[in-house]
Amino acid sequence: MNATGGISLTAEVLASALPRIHEFRDKIVVIKYGGSVIEEKIYGDNILADIVMLKLLGVHPVLVHGGGKAITNKMREADIQPKFIDGLRVTDRRSVVIVDKVLNKIINPEIVHGIEQQHGKAIGISGKKVIGAKKMFHVTAAGKKVDIGFVGEITRVNKAPIISALKRGLIPVISPLGRGANGQAFNVNADVAAAKIATALKAARLIFISDVNGVLEYPEQPDSTIPKLIEVEVEPYIQAGVIYGGMLPKIRSALQALKDGVHAVKLIDGRISHAVLLDTLVEPSIGTEILLEARPEPPAAK
Repeated sequence: MNATGGISLTAEVLASALPRIHEFRDKIVVIKYGGSVIEEKIYGDNILADIVMLKLLGVHPVLVHGGGKAITNKMREADIQPKFIDGLRVTDRRSVVIVDKVLNKIINPEIVHGIEQQHGKAIGISGKKVIGAKKMFHVTAAGKKVDIGFVGEITRVNKAPIISALKRGLIPVISPLGRGANGQAFNVNADVAAAKIATALKAARLIFISDVNGVLEYPEQPDSTIPKLIEVEVEPYIQAGVIYGGMLPKIRSALQALKDGVHAVKLIDGRISHAVLLDTLVEPSIGTEILLEARPEPPAAK
């Protein structure tokens, strides 16, 4: 394709995005940013550039980040062996201090700085300022109640600091920590935090960014993405081992967010170039859309 053809194609894509720009202008889009893409600069720069572009187009992005790999590394440096149950990190008293430090002193400032490097304006907000939590006991699929330490169940979301940041033209960057009634910090699953924040903000869209392109029908095959996943299919996929580990809290929190009023939820691969812009403005067939029920197919053309 010659240069003129390339320019024409780009202009066509931009023009086709106009209805979606109108749809999301002045709307809140909550983005959960995690997986290995948060660790690798080449992907991180791309994602943060997309988020800044959304802001310039009049969308209000709110970023909730994870940091699992960095936390795991710091724990190992402290001779603490990481342990997970159904995708949830078991967090003892020493571990929650490490989690707090890594999320709020290392990862959150790095993301804010990354947004500023993309000529955006951001503010870091500790989850302890916006997420109320209480100690959570995990219940396994077999019905066993398990103590997983200082892991919190979200009891409330104080949206005031987030709304204040948005009104000031800033991109809020929120860490997944909660605060208990006695001031105790709790490790909160970032996927659940993003869903609860999206619900509190009445977000138009909730996007989970990771290093996998949605839910894979065959986990060993990266190209086996399930494009649409409806609620009645979830339990059979769990039983079949298709949905497991860290994908469990994503799917469960996504379904709850939809029930609580979030308009749309997608799981996308942050390694795809400009995945956030593509998903929000062009709506291609990347990733997995989570639905409460199947949508009727459009009538066939006569």
